[in-house]
Amino acid sequence: MKKHPLKLLIILLIILLYSSPVYANDVVVVLDPGHGGDSLGGHNDMFQEMYLNMEVAKYAKERLEQYEGVVVYLTRDNAESENTTLKERAEFAAAHNADFLFAIHFNMSEKHKLYGAEVWTSAFGEYYSKGQEFGHIEMDALVNETGFYDRGVKTKVSNKDKNTDYYGSIREARELEIPCVIIEHCHMDEERDYNYLLEHSDAYKTLGYLDADAIAKYYRLSSASLGVDYSNYDRETFPAPEGPVYTDKTAPTYCSVTLDEVDTENNTATITVNSHDDESYLIYYQISTDEGENFGRLFPWNNDPNAKKSSKTDSITVTVPLKEGEESSIVVRAQNLVDQYADSEVLKLPAGSITETEEESSTDSEYNSLSDSSVMDETEYEEIEYEWDDSVKRKNIVDSDDLLLFVIAAIGLLLIICMTALIFAGKIRKNKRKRSRNRRQQK
Repeated sequence: MKKHPLKLLIILLIILLYSSPVYANDVVVVLDPGHGGDSLGGHNDMFQEMYLNMEVAKYAKERLEQYEGVVVYLTRDNAESENTTLKERAEFAAAHNADFLFAIHFNMSEKHKLYGAEVWTSAFGEYYSKGQEFGHIEMDALVNETGFYDRGVKTKVSNKDKNTDYYGSIREARELEIPCVIIEHCHMDEERDYNYLLEHSDAYKTLGYLDADAIAKYYRLSSASLGVDYSNYDRETFPAPEGPVYTDKTAPTYCSVTLDEVDTENNTATITVNSHDDESYLIYYQISTDEGENFGRLFPWNNDPNAKKSSKTDSITVTVPLKEGEESSIVVRAQNLVDQYADSEVLKLPAGSITETEEESSTDSEYNSLSDSSVMDETEYEEIEYEWDDSVKRKNIVDSDDLLLFVIAAIGLLLIICMTALIFAGKIRKNKRKRSRNRRQQK
């Protein structure tokens, strides 16, 4: 009867070991929540990037593990765990025989004006091809499902060594022959992006699930539990380049602006902005109302100011307000995919008609939207009240999933100890019987 508990423990251990087997043909994915520990990443009074990265990564893992034929690992268990180097993260992926490393991030810009999502890939060979193929799937999801602006799938070569990638995550992974991309989901410091994060209680879950489904589409996975089958997914392909795909570092060739029509009844003017870039494409424009001293918020390079993608044309038509009873002048700036820009000449606009009201006119409000007064300064973040939700910051909290994993790990360790003890005890008994048998033979 004493052996029954041990037999039960052995059976439980076998069940534990084989409940989630890793088969030779399984896809192995490593998700790397960027930053962590003493590295906060981008941060302001609303967000700390390392927590956002961790939250999205956990949801991505949860979703992706519901697909068949895939094994998923995280490079860290929580945002506050010790910060590891990019090399160590790549080595972690290599140690688990990863097929792909996905670095999960959020973005910020120096002047807090850029907005939108982007994916960075290697500039070399098959790593470029695989990164681009996944990157376009990811960007389609982010743009179409969340409404984030499309900043493209891009490469960047090191300034010091033209045979290596600029970004460390991609560079270190490529050294170990692992494809890697960096997913910059959106900008935490521009209202068109951060409003999505603040206004959607399930924003991080949505983003994590989008990442997981993009990976599933890339690997053509299926999930019976989700009722999803991507086995025949038709993804765009990119041939492996013979040499590095260099980043465009030049500004647009020119930018010019012409006055098309004046509408005095509505106090607006229609202008045409022309610009061209030989090596990249245009994604934004912005307007200065003080002859180029200061520029306002960025708008899509598109005839639709609310568009989620650039029109990728050389000409757009824009409606701008006229100042009541006063001539004005503007300068238009065209900005390309790599955030280089060209400015137009100064365009003089006629005075608008005067309306009899003591309140600020609508045209004045529209002018404010074109000027820097509409762009939040870095020192003004404290004016936005936002408290971290435990589901995002998870500080000093062990959630139910972590507790379950701890219990499973403890049981597994106990079972392994019991098995080892059982095997060791068996060997001792076997040796005793052997020694006893030898003594009888000697007699």
